[in-house]
Formats: sequence, structure tokens, C-alpha cells
Amino acid sequence: MNVQGVSSTPVQQTASTKPISQTNSTNQSASSSSGGTTNSSSINSTTDTVSISSAAKTAYEEATETPADVVTEARNGDRYAQQLLAKQAAA
Repeated sequence: MNVQGVSSTPVQQTASTKPISQTNSTNQSASSSSGGTTNSSSINSTTDTVSISSAAKTAYEEATETPADVVTEARNGDRYAQQLLAKQAAA
């Protein structure tokens, strides 16, 4: 079994790669020119629903809060904010 390494080189868009919206319109015109009857009402649309856990929401809020938010939370008794300020003061 051969295992190939993963490259960190970014992929560049070439003439053969098209965004999905262009690909769909190209497929529609190709099928209608070949005798198939395709209209926009016959194309199925899908919707994905994503739910984010409360732990993930809390982690995001903690990661994106400003230093002023940390100070305010520490004044209001937030232990994590107090520990974070103590670490910053010690550094």
C-alpha cells in the first residue's frame, strides 16, 4: 500500500475548475441542447441544518471576547476571567 504525503501547497483555480453555480448552469444548458427538458423548477434544492452545542458556543464566546470584556467579567466574579487576568499580570 502506497501512502502519499499531504502537500501544503495551495490549490489554484484553473480553467477546468468552475464554482458549483456555474457547473449547474452549464449542465442545464448541455441537457437542454441535447434534447432533454430541464427547467429550474425540476432541480431539487437541499438545505442542511447545523446545531452547535452550548459548550462550543461558550468556547467561542470565551475565545472572541475583548480584554475589556475580561476585566468586566472578572469584576463581576467570573473565576476564569480572574485567573486570566492574574496570568497576564504575571507575564
